[in-house]
Amino acid sequence: MNFKFRFFNFFRNILRCLNLDKVLVFFTNGKGYSNFFVKCIPQNYQYPLATFRRIERNGICYNLDLSEYMEWVIYYGLNVEHRSYLYPLVKSQFIVIDVGANVGETMLNFAFMVGSKGKVFAFEPVPSSFQKLLMNLSLNEFTNVIAENLAISDKAEVLYFDPATYYNSGGIFMKKGHSENMLSVKAVMLDDYVNSNNFEKINLIKIDVEGFELNVLKGAVQSCHKFKPILFIEVNDDNLQRQGASESELLQWLKSNNYDYEKLGMDKLNSNAKHYDILAHYKN
Repeated sequence: MNFKFRFFNFFRNILRCLNLDKVLVFFTNGKGYSNFFVKCIPQNYQYPLATFRRIERNGICYNLDLSEYMEWVIYYGLNVEHRSYLYPLVKSQFIVIDVGANVGETMLNFAFMVGSKGKVFAFEPVPSSFQKLLMNLSLNEFTNVIAENLAISDKAEVLYFDPATYYNSGGIFMKKGHSENMLSVKAVMLDDYVNSNNFEKINLIKIDVEGFELNVLKGAVQSCHKFKPILFIEVNDDNLQRQGASESELLQWLKSNNYDYEKLGMDKLNSNAKHYDILAHYKN
């Protein structure tokens, strides 16, 4: 651990002990990792487990554990997940499917945006994250959300995952094979779920499932062709390869299924990055 890192962590711990969270948020909201104030805030791993804060952000209420990475991101309002590309896609009366909803941040924002005549279907397979999602949902008055403790895959099956989070439950990923100390969850095809619930339209599908994205898409072929939803997909080639897939296979799936796509959050200096978001539109 180099001197600079140790110095920053020492300074961050002082700020944490002084309980300056609310003041620091004023300086970090909407900022990225390169911002000076973001570099100064206590990191999530410096908070004791179950350090909860009840907050309101953009009219939405949350109960957040600052020791968990994604909840820490929400609390400090960090601009690291390309929400500025995602949220403008959502319109009033949309039907939105949120695959990999974690603790409910995107789900709740979608619910606000689609309004009472729209609906959000949120899927989160990890039980501990799903319980936090339900807690956050209960703090708000939305009646247009259906939350499911299910995984989405390319077939109906049982999937497995390692419950160890290392301060980041959002990094938990599904596996098709079982090994010691793993937990299980029921998985369904999105097409089967859509058919059994008599969907009349789907406007947007957001997918962020730590490398399982291609499996989700393979189980949603009928829905994509029938409803032509906008797709917003996280792409991380390392995570995809962990699942026996790849970035190139995912892009080929989009082409083969009549989708044009663009890569988001990449600049000229980062044009070969293997971790980014995709916005895909069905070609009419």
